[in-house]
Amino acid sequence: LGQMVMQPLAQVWQAFVAYLPDLFVLLLILGVTYILWRIAGLVFKEIEAGNITVPGFERDWASQNYKLVSLLLLFGALIVGYNYLPGAESNIFRGVTVFVGILFTLSSTTAVSNLVAGVIATYTGAYHIGDIVVMGGITGRVIEKKLLTTVVRTFKNEDVSIPNGLTLSREIVNYSNMARQEGLVLHTTVTIGYDVPWQQVQSLMIAAALDTPGILAEPPPFVLQTALNDFNVAYELNAYTQQPERMPRLYAALHAAIQDQF
Repeated sequence: LGQMVMQPLAQVWQAFVAYLPDLFVLLLILGVTYILWRIAGLVFKEIEAGNITVPGFERDWASQNYKLVSLLLLFGALIVGYNYLPGAESNIFRGVTVFVGILFTLSSTTAVSNLVAGVIATYTGAYHIGDIVVMGGITGRVIEKKLLTTVVRTFKNEDVSIPNGLTLSREIVNYSNMARQEGLVLHTTVTIGYDVPWQQVQSLMIAAALDTPGILAEPPPFVLQTALNDFNVAYELNAYTQQPERMPRLYAALHAAIQDQF
């Protein structure tokens, strides 16, 4: 009985001793991968903070690129260290690996499309962290860009995770781009009867816009007569702002100012 017990243990010990060279190589691969991962993290963190500048590389790209580099380092370590894993040459290990690969291939189509879409959206500069956007029918501020999803916080403080595939297949409205430059145009429409002079309506609407906090005096607000209906005229007030994150409150204040003026 003692011989039956000790013989398998001796075989296990001999296999472990024979595996030690491969184990050292595997540990070396893991160590190098960890060091490269740490270096990449420090570099991209400094780029995001603005301490390191790379021509043609935007600071907003740092977080997404760090995630991509981490993923590539992980895959690289798996590819290089695969042959040094214990039992890598056995038929059972190969069969399990093929089975897992087939499962991953069949189930990752959507994930890969979301990953590619996220990379494309990052490098095209369609939106950045902190931008006010309309994405996938959701309006809010971009608070996080992940490899597979983008998190948008609505004006009601709801965090919505939107698959990156939607950002590639549907349009993205970015309110913050123009707000940082000339200004975002807020617009609202009122209908007034033909008995009121249109000059008076326009002057009242412009005065209401100038009385609204957050509305810019330059460029000046303007009014468009967008429709001549059967019983009234549609007047569209257009006013500039650089605060797209306050849109709901600005619209409410603008409507209240229009009521006060009229």
